[in-house]
Amino acid sequence: EDEIDTVVRWVDAGAPQGDPADLPPPPEFPRADVWEVEALLGRPPDFIVRSTPYHVVANGQDQWWSPRIEFEGFDVPRYIRAAEFKPSYPLGIKVTHHGHATLRTAAAEGEDPPRTHLVGMGIGKRYDVLPEGVGKLLPPGPGTVNFSLHYFPVGEEVTEVADVGVWLYPEGEEPDRVTAGERQFYVDGTHRERLRASDILIPP
Repeated sequence: EDEIDTVVRWVDAGAPQGDPADLPPPPEFPRADVWEVEALLGRPPDFIVRSTPYHVVANGQDQWWSPRIEFEGFDVPRYIRAAEFKPSYPLGIKVTHHGHATLRTAAAEGEDPPRTHLVGMGIGKRYDVLPEGVGKLLPPGPGTVNFSLHYFPVGEEVTEVADVGVWLYPEGEEPDRVTAGERQFYVDGTHRERLRASDILIPP
């Protein structure tokens, strides 16, 4: 009740500004032109996949770009520790609403190609870092990295190129736990028109 009365008196007084010296320091936002994960793990990405350029017009509706990039791959299985999605700077970060990058590798005859979701990004979220001892399998062999990119015009023309950086466990090291990452599923297991949900990894 006392707190409510304090707010009421402040409003009745015309909502005067307090002492600026009492304000907390302004938040420090991460730089958009560098790899955020590099600061967390202390090293640059082990490899980078770059999308082909896309021209975003100055004015218009939502635009989608889904390039497929050839990926040479590795001779042996590797495990992903982290991945980050980095739009170009300074203009690409303005037009990129969200995006995904998924690796598809070759499949045995009659089977669906294996998919490894590398990373997804949205405004305010650019990377995934798995806990120590947890990894995501990167199958051996060549494949394609499929981008799905959503852009929205911001009043100026932009040529956007997105990068995905991936951090790996050392070659030959298999983490204690292996995850496939988020997987969408149907709540009752069968009916696609009903509720859907996603698994998430919650660090300890």
